[in-house]
Amino acid sequence: MTSAHLTFNYGERNICFTKAAGVWLTDSQQHQWLDALCGIGVTSLGHCHPSVNNAIKAQIDALDHVSNLYHTPIQQLAAHKLCEVSQMSKVYFCNSGAEANEAAIKLARLHGRAKRGHSGTLICFDGAFHGRTIGALSATAKEAIKAPFAPLLADVKHLPFNDIEALEHAFSNDLEADAILLELIQGESGVHLASERFIETVKQLCLKHDLLLMIDEVQTGNSRTGQWFAYQHFSLKPDVVSTAKGLGNGFPVGATLVSEKARDLLYPGSHGSTYGGNPAACAAICAVIEIVKKDQVHRNVEKQSKRLREALAQHPNVDYVEGLGMMLGVQLIKSINDLPQRFDQSKLLVNCISDTRIRLLPPLVISDTELDELIARLYSALDD
Repeated sequence: MTSAHLTFNYGERNICFTKAAGVWLTDSQQHQWLDALCGIGVTSLGHCHPSVNNAIKAQIDALDHVSNLYHTPIQQLAAHKLCEVSQMSKVYFCNSGAEANEAAIKLARLHGRAKRGHSGTLICFDGAFHGRTIGALSATAKEAIKAPFAPLLADVKHLPFNDIEALEHAFSNDLEADAILLELIQGESGVHLASERFIETVKQLCLKHDLLLMIDEVQTGNSRTGQWFAYQHFSLKPDVVSTAKGLGNGFPVGATLVSEKARDLLYPGSHGSTYGGNPAACAAICAVIEIVKKDQVHRNVEKQSKRLREALAQHPNVDYVEGLGMMLGVQLIKSINDLPQRFDQSKLLVNCISDTRIRLLPPLVISDTELDELIARLYSALDD
């Protein structure tokens, strides 16, 4: 079997995986790979987690799909569990992170219309990545991936990330804004953490100007940082939270959570998704939340993140490590031109942002022995 009938938007794909379990992937040549990327933050509880898989199978056998014109018990339960761990008010279910951000952008516009009769500007930041659908792409900063699809949404303004002066200056000129959309940790650009002062400034500006504080937790959410959501590290109370990835541990899910302030912005017909909140997806969500609680996953994230940081700090070519929990960016001192090839040789899946920057998103449930192996393979790839 070849990839002749697949579109080329992912480029050349030379490795084919055929099965997986826990932190391990097996390729078509029967080589074992240690997955320190989790499908870009998706299989956070490990591949093919039996409790998640069994929950999905049982739900499919009981009820596979009905229109969102009707209730299902499992969707109500998933919404309840998500609101409980996030301290948000309501949930809109979709199928991906990009879709969750599209809903957030719609909420921002509805908020603008409600307060002034027309929508205004959406504030985003340089280095941000919010998805590849048209609205989410408009909020994304990287011009190289945006240019072929111009014109995109109007009234989206990008400001320098972590630049308090630039942020405050933008609001000194009677800017009519609806919302600020912020990643507390920018993942796609290499794992860059917003400073506490910057976060506080964003919060205060939202309060002062009656803006929706919208936090993109597509990658940072669902325990990746050692809390249910990254905003809980900073005592933030967002108005809108978008999430996906680890929420279903490999099953396609997405969600947009809203606070009391934003809970009534969506009205019948304003938004929707045929597959959003389908029974199997909601079964996966419920299973993931229960596993995190039962297995004390947050405690393991704290423990293994500390060990991984300490090991990386001892490598002579590591300058510093940035991030929270199991979402880490590793900055190298010296560039390594063949960095991706080295990791392939070590049979370790990571994301090489550049020849001096690595993104690590290991499984949250990784054991001591598995982490030792991850560190050994990292060292093997980074050693001269």
